[in-house]
Amino acid sequence: MTSMSITSSEVESQMAQIGIMTLTIINKRGRVIDSFGEGKMSISKEKKEMLFIQTALQCSMQDEQDDDFGKMQFLLTKRDKSKFVCKQISKDRIVVAIATNLSDDIAVIQYVENLKKIYDQAYSGVNT
Repeated sequence: MTSMSITSSEVESQMAQIGIMTLTIINKRGRVIDSFGEGKMSISKEKKEMLFIQTALQCSMQDEQDDDFGKMQFLLTKRDKSKFVCKQISKDRIVVAIATNLSDDIAVIQYVENLKKIYDQAYSGVNT
């Protein structure tokens, strides 16, 4: 993501305004490709790895339902302490936004949608 036209500090500033604590791009196996705001997620490295592997698996399993229900737009999971918005942004890339429970669902979803557009523009014509 460093080749995009926005800087890391701009991304983290926008995230803070919306209530996003961390934003991570993972591959289809759950491995981290890029991440912003990592310091705000206070779980162990092992738990982060497991979280991202589970997220990738969950997104992958949603593909099985495309014929019946249409393509998945995003996943929104609300927990007692936070919420997760996940969206596939390319064939093998998923963005995972972890936000405070007080953040506006629509604002978080729109931010992730906008990030997908930026990603598409930055990597159009490039195999991912």
